[in-house]
Amino acid sequence: MRLLVSLCSRTDEAPGSLLVLDTAPLRIIEAARIVDPAFGVFGLSVSPSTVYSVFDRGRPTPDQPERSELRALDHGSLHDTWRYPFTV
Repeated sequence: MRLLVSLCSRTDEAPGSLLVLDTAPLRIIEAARIVDPAFGVFGLSVSPSTVYSVFDRGRPTPDQPERSELRALDHGSLHDTWRYPFTV
């Protein structure tokens, strides 16, 4: 079985924010190729055609107090189909 896993914080050992895993045997198949990779991904919601998730875009700045966005990813390719940046 293949699973999509979201990481709430990237590390040197796991630089991707989304990982595709194979459960038999348990191993990482690949990091999902995310455009403009985030610092982390908070949860996943899946529909038949789309994967939705909130991406952490990093520490707030004076110009951008909110740095997270909702992204919709194509279910098959995991490429962005749209993004919605949250604002304060």
